[in-house]
Amino acid sequence: MKRYLILFIFFFLFSQEYVGEFEELGTSALGVGLGQAMVALKKDGSSFYYNPSLTCLHKKREFYFYHSENYGGQFRNEYFSLILPKEKYAFGFSLYINLIPNVPYCSLPNPNLPPNEETNKPIFVKNVFAYDLIFYSNFATFLKDFLLFGLNIKLIYRNIYLHYGFGCGADIGFSLIPTQNLLLGLRIRNFTTSPILWSDKKVERIKPNLAVGISKNFGSLTIAYENEPSLNKLPDNNNFGLEYKIKDLVSFRMGFYHRCFSFGFGITYRSIYLDYGYETKKYLDSDLPSSILKISGGVKF
Repeated sequence: MKRYLILFIFFFLFSQEYVGEFEELGTSALGVGLGQAMVALKKDGSSFYYNPSLTCLHKKREFYFYHSENYGGQFRNEYFSLILPKEKYAFGFSLYINLIPNVPYCSLPNPNLPPNEETNKPIFVKNVFAYDLIFYSNFATFLKDFLLFGLNIKLIYRNIYLHYGFGCGADIGFSLIPTQNLLLGLRIRNFTTSPILWSDKKVERIKPNLAVGISKNFGSLTIAYENEPSLNKLPDNNNFGLEYKIKDLVSFRMGFYHRCFSFGFGITYRSIYLDYGYETKKYLDSDLPSSILKISGGVKF
């Protein structure tokens, strides 16, 4: 065990800041409404993105989609998943897509010198297209009746006009069910540091992301809390969410994500569900407005 711990610490120290932010935008409108406090909450077909062990809690096969527009509509992401549960284990497959359609591409009059507003000012050439593709393969199983374990193996492809990169990585997660209506969750995303090899031979490593959380069900009311300990000098992320359901047909949600208010609602009809979420935050402390289009839904069969 000590040997594996030393290996994990080594990978962590040689990973890089902010490389994995393209994977951190979330994949659930329901999760947006709940402040993204999803690591200990099985709700929709996005569950194994937030915690790989949660797939075991699905009772039926499930197809799921998510559409989101971020940064004032300038950045889109799509997510599709399929969950195949068995009695004591489950499989999941998903595709996560980030799309940036209008990225300004500029050149320098003298490419051998650094940019300078007076002597070497960048010149706009054209708008280009950038995108990320992440394919997840999930396996989850019951270690005990009250303890679940899950693993995501993922392949990553990134394309930024003239440069592209291939990568791979893994996420692990645990869920603990002390009582029927109480769930504890732990997830380590990119615990292998998920290396990405770029076409210019540069190698980037994604720092692991740890999240722990708890959710409690009180009949029609569900409360969820999640903490993401900061691995640098930034404050921890404490996410909180509430959901109230009316006869398993309509759900109303509110939450706090990165200290910003969010809300949403959902509609369920038999085996079909549709959710909407809204975040009030502005991105990157800029003038970009919050994005109003975040929807997800699925069908159980």
